[in-house]
Amino acid sequence: MDHKTLLDWVALHLAVLHRPRLGAVLLAHAGTPTRLLHAPRDALPDCADSAWAALQVLRAAVPWSDATAALQACERRGIALLCRDTVDYPPWLHEIADPPLVLFVRGDATLLQRSAVAVVGTRKPSPYGVQITDALVAGLQQSGLVVVSGLAFGIDAAAHRAALAVRMPTVAVLASGVDYITPRGHYHLGERIAAEAVLCSEYPPGMGANPFHYPQRNRIISGLSLGVVVVEGAVRSGTMWTARHAAEQGRLVFAVPGGAGHLQSAGPHHLIREGAILVERAEHIVEALAPLRDVPVRAAAAGSALPLTQLDMESHAPSRRMAVSAAAGHTLPLTQPSPQRERGVEAPQGTAGRYLSTSDRQRPGRDDKAPDPYGLGTFLQIPRQLPEIVARAQASVGDVLQWLTHAELSGLVRRDPRGYVL
Repeated sequence: MDHKTLLDWVALHLAVLHRPRLGAVLLAHAGTPTRLLHAPRDALPDCADSAWAALQVLRAAVPWSDATAALQACERRGIALLCRDTVDYPPWLHEIADPPLVLFVRGDATLLQRSAVAVVGTRKPSPYGVQITDALVAGLQQSGLVVVSGLAFGIDAAAHRAALAVRMPTVAVLASGVDYITPRGHYHLGERIAAEAVLCSEYPPGMGANPFHYPQRNRIISGLSLGVVVVEGAVRSGTMWTARHAAEQGRLVFAVPGGAGHLQSAGPHHLIREGAILVERAEHIVEALAPLRDVPVRAAAAGSALPLTQLDMESHAPSRRMAVSAAAGHTLPLTQPSPQRERGVEAPQGTAGRYLSTSDRQRPGRDDKAPDPYGLGTFLQIPRQLPEIVARAQASVGDVLQWLTHAELSGLVRRDPRGYVL
């Protein structure tokens, strides 16, 4: 990728940094950052007048000087950049609704291509929580999986340390720039991960961690992974945000049971009641993930563009959703309120950080409104769980979940405790 194109990617990424869904919507319409940021009006024939006016506001707000400084910092400090349309971009992360347009990486970026499981939990674990984390990670040593976590105090750090202790690859997803390791008390652990495994972040070099970065960062932890293991955590915590992201992204959610009445066991117990997979040994994780590890991850074709017909400069927040538990075919009534409101913190506002409103659109080459686009009629005569359906359809988790939702609303498919069935 030439320098100018890379600069366009970074500039657009920084413009929508605190509104991650915006980047996905923009690229779905315009195809490439270069076209979005520089194309004249006659090169965008489907762009309505209101959309064109809003696009000019966005273009005026693009932080070009910050993007140039970020690129220079990456060159000086040996930080790699993975843009969303490149083959090096993590394939499972590409499939979520709000992937970062650019990932900044220190270490072995190839680890981001591998099948992974996230291990997350409270910052104030019990001795039991640390012990079970060590045991689970050590038990995964021969599985070929990569351990993903957030380098926070507590369970996150225990997961990283346990992986390094058995020479298992680990990914730390930061809420700051990869050259500004946070929390600062984990500077040496972060540097060791950069040397032996990989650090990654959507935040540019030199940027510190702000409170609203953490819930936004958590979607990347789950997005990089086939499943998320929750060891300990309160019902209202950042750990539970990661579990919510995982359920919405169609990932498996695992939970480790603890003592009855123990505050830090309340989160995992809640997840188990809602359909998460109960985990006591590493074998439980490996067995549950096995059907997903051979599923082809099919990202949308790079550069495919949809017409720019609507641009609404008003805030467009995600609506309430029913998140599907890939573990058992249950529905988790997990709401998606603003992470900033949840933590009492407001993200920076700016003209470049507002949402586009857009109707749901289908990916090219696939009629997802057809009664049975994946030929699953006979297969679903008996109840099937999501990993089985994804493997049979040979499609991405996102595509299959989209079709299953439409089919369920249309009465073509129903769910029972055993899975999906016609």
